[in-house]
Amino acid sequence: MDGLGLGAVILAQRKRQGWTQEDLAARIGVSKGAVSKWETGQSYPDLPLVPRLAALFHITVDELLDYRPQLSREEIRRLHRELSREFAERPFPVACAHCRELAAQYASCAPLLLQLGSLFLNYLGLAGKTQPLLQEALALFSRAQEVSQDAYLCSEARNMEAYCLLCLDRPQEALSRLGEDCRRASPSEAIQAMAYSRLGQTEKARQVLQVGIYNALVLLFNDLGNYLQLCQGEDFLLACRRAQGLVQAFAVERLHPGLVFPLYLLMAQGWIKRGEKDRALDALEQYTALASGPIFPMRLHGDEFFNQLEGWLDQALELGDYPPREESVIKQSLVRSVTEAPDFSPLREEPRFQALVRRLKEHLEEQ
Repeated sequence: MDGLGLGAVILAQRKRQGWTQEDLAARIGVSKGAVSKWETGQSYPDLPLVPRLAALFHITVDELLDYRPQLSREEIRRLHRELSREFAERPFPVACAHCRELAAQYASCAPLLLQLGSLFLNYLGLAGKTQPLLQEALALFSRAQEVSQDAYLCSEARNMEAYCLLCLDRPQEALSRLGEDCRRASPSEAIQAMAYSRLGQTEKARQVLQVGIYNALVLLFNDLGNYLQLCQGEDFLLACRRAQGLVQAFAVERLHPGLVFPLYLLMAQGWIKRGEKDRALDALEQYTALASGPIFPMRLHGDEFFNQLEGWLDQALELGDYPPREESVIKQSLVRSVTEAPDFSPLREEPRFQALVRRLKEHLEEQ
């Protein structure tokens, strides 16, 4: 019955004061049996007694009720990992219900609301009907903006809100959230780095610039994927070449394979639409080679160029270096993105396609 944790708090506070159950009962005007039931979670104190108990223990009512409207970053990370495992291992409705329960319990904890909405989006592929879940995610992102005063978090929530609207086929509303102006963002990293450099903090300046380059690279690959889908004629070939050049220049397959997988899929889909089966298969073979390589456990990390990121990844990112989805779900998605994609139906009978599908399944489904 004691979902609030109230009984455990009363027990701990009574012992902290060095009182017996009889002592507390006498001070508050109830029986020893009533105190015993509170502490074992069999019943709650009457409402008028709650502030009196808090005052008696010299704590707040929230502390007495074991209610914390805000969770720490580590608590949110722990919950995210638990929920990711639930989505991967338990029935989908059970995991969703747990998310809803947490959203109600911590309705003013904007960082948690943002992560709960993101979980709904990350596991959208497991839902039978996506529209209701998109609506729930949309509401969570909206709520996060209402209760937060953190400008960065509000910006992230607004972007995710716009993405939900786009998925719900409401593009005009998505634009209204984001605005239609695409001016260049202020180069704050350059100014920060110059300031640290003048203070003699060269390593800090290098870290700031590395973080800026890394973030720009992530955004660039996201934009490249969207751009590929809009390219016509020779523009598509040129975009593919530039994207491949970036992959090689920054060793992105090793640095952040999650950025490259969608790019290879989009290249393959684009070549199929242009009737270029061999080029589509080339892209899918690159995808398969990467998926079959030593990329698991998948964690965000730096490399010999981005050698100042490790501390930043843990401190600056809400989930640290963990991926947004459970590893087993990522593996399933890597296989299904090829085997279940309608765009690749013209390749089903091709020996090269069948071989790469076998390789994907052998490497990812049997691990």
